[in-house]
Amino acid sequence: MKKYKDYIYWEDLIKDIEESSDVVYTSMGSESSHKGLSIGGKLPFSISEYEFNYIKNFIIANNLKSGLDVATGIAIGTISSALGFRETGGALLSIDSYIEEETQDQFKGELYQEIQLLEPYNRNKKVVHSLELSGITDMRKGWFPKDLSLNRKFDFVLLDCPKSVGDFEVMSRAIVGALDTKFAVFVHDTHVYHDSFIEAANRLYGVCPIFLTNFDFGVVKAIQRYPLALVTNLEGY
Repeated sequence: MKKYKDYIYWEDLIKDIEESSDVVYTSMGSESSHKGLSIGGKLPFSISEYEFNYIKNFIIANNLKSGLDVATGIAIGTISSALGFRETGGALLSIDSYIEEETQDQFKGELYQEIQLLEPYNRNKKVVHSLELSGITDMRKGWFPKDLSLNRKFDFVLLDCPKSVGDFEVMSRAIVGALDTKFAVFVHDTHVYHDSFIEAANRLYGVCPIFLTNFDFGVVKAIQRYPLALVTNLEGY
C-alpha cells in the first residue's frame, strides 16, 4: 500500500504513477492525443495541488465514508477523494463521460452520446489501480445523472464538471435526495457563474456555500485566484 506524507506534491504523485504504470503525467497534466481540452497535447489537472490536498484531508478530518465524484477528467479528483476514503474505511463511486477529451462542447449531452471513449476510461482505471485504490473506487463510464442510479447515501460529493448554473442545478437535483444527513459537496469552477451559484446552492441544499482560496497545510501555504466552492452542513464550516 502506497503511503504519503500529509501533504502530497504533484511531482511525488507523478513519479508514483509513472513508476507503477505506463501513464505519463507532467506538471501540466497528462499526455493526450485528444483535441478537446488538451493544451499542447496535454490535458490539465482537473484540480489544483492545494485543492487535491484539501479535499483528501477534509474527508479524513470529518471521517466521511461514502463519496460520489463526477467528471474529474484525468482522475486527479478521484485519486484525492479515494486517498481520503482509504484512511476512513470508506468508498468512492466515480463517473465520467470522458467527452471533454474529444470536444469542449461536452455539455451538449445528447449530441455526443454515441462517442465511445474507452481509452481515457481505461487510462484512469490503470492510474487508480497503480496507486492501489481500486478496491475502494468503483469507476463507471457514462453520463451523469442519466446513466447512474444513486441507490445509497453519500456524505461527500465532488462535482468537477458544472460550467453553468444550469449544469449545477441538473446535477444537484439528482444528488440532493441521495445525500446523508450530514454532507459536503465540493464544486469546481463556480467563478464563472458565482452569483447564480450562491442562489442555487442556497435553494437546492439549504446551505450558503463557502469559497476556498486560502490554503494552509503548515509546510505549504498558498492563495489561489479561483475558489473551490464547498456546500456543507458539517459543523465548523
